[in-house]
Amino acid sequence: MKEFGFFYEQYRDKIFAFLLRRSGDRELSEDLTQESFVRHLKRYGGSTASPYLLYTIARNALVDHRRARKTEIPMPEEVADHDSGDAESLFLAREQRQRMDAALGRLPERERQLLVLAASGMRYAQIAAALGLNEANVKVLVHRARVKLRQFLDNGE
Repeated sequence: MKEFGFFYEQYRDKIFAFLLRRSGDRELSEDLTQESFVRHLKRYGGSTASPYLLYTIARNALVDHRRARKTEIPMPEEVADHDSGDAESLFLAREQRQRMDAALGRLPERERQLLVLAASGMRYAQIAAALGLNEANVKVLVHRARVKLRQFLDNGE
């Protein structure tokens, strides 16, 4: 059980960030982070601490929440900045975040999900296992999603 405590400490913030990016709701993300770890522990016990399985559980917890509420949770327009600095740099960072969020919001849900998982530090093999794809497909899909995202950002769309 000690190992699961270490696993929790290691992945708590990553899962929270993943859920916050997908939901835009801090309280919901906190609740679903806890729920994800509880589901993982109940289903797989403390000895099988698997990051890609945890991301899958977190994603499914959010889907379950959406189904229960029968609403789509929009991409956030702005997630609170935790950067310190002068007003100009905060403004520029906020503007950049808004552009990125708008560009991400234009991507289909699956591409957005792949990019968020890749940006969270998961390896392609882990993403493939979590989503039921093969690793080669994940590499291609992530690359295509990045190209689309770059086009949206470059064109100011």
